[in-house]
Amino acid sequence: MIEGYFEIQNCPATEIIDQISAALSPRYNVELLTSGEAVALTFYDSFDWRLFQAGYILQKTAPANGTQVSTLRLTRIAGSKASTDQQAELAPGDAPGFAEELPEGPLADTIAPLLEMRTLLPSDEGRGQRSEIAIRNEDQKIVARLTITQIEVTGVDEQTSLAQLHCRPIRGYPKPFRMLEKTIQQLAASSANDRNLLASSLFAAAGREIGNYQSKLELSLHPKMNARQALRHILLHLLDQMCVNAPGTRTAIDSEFLHDFRIAVRRSRSAIGQFKTIFPLTERQHFSQELRWLGQVTGPTRDADVYLLAFDDYCAMLPEGRRDDLLPLKRFLRERQRGEQRKLTRALNSKRYEKFVADWRNFLCDDETIWQEPSLTPIKQLAAKRIWRLYRAICRDGEAITEESPDEALHDIRKEGKKLRYLLQFFDQLYPPSTVKPLARTLRTLQNILGDFQDYHVQSVALRGFADEMAEKKKAPPETIMAMGLLIEVLAGLQTGSRARFDEAFAAFSGPATEDRFRKLCGKKKRGAP
Repeated sequence: MIEGYFEIQNCPATEIIDQISAALSPRYNVELLTSGEAVALTFYDSFDWRLFQAGYILQKTAPANGTQVSTLRLTRIAGSKASTDQQAELAPGDAPGFAEELPEGPLADTIAPLLEMRTLLPSDEGRGQRSEIAIRNEDQKIVARLTITQIEVTGVDEQTSLAQLHCRPIRGYPKPFRMLEKTIQQLAASSANDRNLLASSLFAAAGREIGNYQSKLELSLHPKMNARQALRHILLHLLDQMCVNAPGTRTAIDSEFLHDFRIAVRRSRSAIGQFKTIFPLTERQHFSQELRWLGQVTGPTRDADVYLLAFDDYCAMLPEGRRDDLLPLKRFLRERQRGEQRKLTRALNSKRYEKFVADWRNFLCDDETIWQEPSLTPIKQLAAKRIWRLYRAICRDGEAITEESPDEALHDIRKEGKKLRYLLQFFDQLYPPSTVKPLARTLRTLQNILGDFQDYHVQSVALRGFADEMAEKKKAPPETIMAMGLLIEVLAGLQTGSRARFDEAFAAFSGPATEDRFRKLCGKKKRGAP
């Protein structure tokens, strides 16, 4: 038997108890053990709702006076019922943040791989009263337990009373617990209650809507759109993603705000570059320049974030006895990250950024602006043309790669592959999933190898520079510089391994099967057809 959680709307705790008592009588008695205990509830999730997307709700329940231990509970949502998964205790005044800050145990073990580098953000606090109920049999033995927490939630137009019911079985007494659950399920169904209404209401009070953000593109394109209509839709969506991530990027809540901000900038630059003939020349040049500026001012902070996120991996690459030697590097990276973050915050608080956002939105929304003639071409036609051209360019450049080719040659292929990936992401809904998904999968395999190859190269170069700077400024002892040298050697070996995997991945990407799929996607004749 599994503990269960239910929600009932606009029904006082006394009425709930009366209805449960009537349903269980005469075989079982309902006894009110405690009532009126003041409590505070807060829900938590990442900005992009990683727990909710995985089917979990995280709730903190604390005594309202804030001076006692609070309970952090992770529940799994299934149908109309939420069941307990794990619990942990928090010291008075503590709140969950990053996964590594949670108390060690099953709850943290479950949350950590879901959150990764994201932090938990709170809902508004709901205050109410808690009652404890015991279900007794004819022998006066407790055969089930129930906790009712009544919360008053203030919405936009009215105040709603929500009761959260926590059913707990007693070993050896399955029948009364099932009767209790069935009764509560009927009460919950009759209240026409959303199973997440309490969490939804408290998040809404904090200005957040559950599931309202994800980094994945959610576009609404159709084949009859012309190029201007489609590009406006795409670029406005990307601008919205920049704007929604900008506050978290300014304050460095977690590294993913900046990551998603930069992705939106890169996708915007790519969209303009791939369809540059449809934009008015003056506006294209101006906004491309401003997007390039945003890429430049956000780059150093993101680089520092990446090195800090990879630090544990760096340590794992070294012999166990040498890992602590890298700690001065971590302090150096944190100091660098803080300095770069201050510069980034100034940039995003500047008049230039504010003007860019306003001007870019006005341009995209202005129906009076005259775009170039190709803007009236159906988007599916132009998209197919660009996708095919990029695919053939990557194949051509990849076939020219030899063992003597410089690193830059593979990096150039990676950049072209990124442009192709963005095109497939922009326009995937214009094509059957069975056509696009295999192409995206094959491209992703090639891109991952090229990405690893480039990252190992860039990190090796950066670490050499860090080592020189740390030695010059006497910010690290000799053993740290030596450990960094060992790390650079390991990265060089990993880069060589990535290079060795390129040929096989490229052969799959440029081979007949993939080419036929791209031909079908882009409306090209089959190879060898007249």
